[in-house]
Amino acid sequence: MDNNTFKKNTKIIDTVSYNGKYIDVCTFRNRIISAAIALAALASFGLILWL
Repeated sequence: MDNNTFKKNTKIIDTVSYNGKYIDVCTFRNRIISAAIALAALASFGLILWL
């Protein structure tokens, strides 16, 4: 088998194990970003109320 043929037929799927399930890296990254944005919004709202 030619090495170039092997590279063309090979697909890499990035997954992570999260709570015993394999999920796509993009989904996991989006959840982390969403949680960080929600925490930042909550912190800024709390700061506004405190002032």
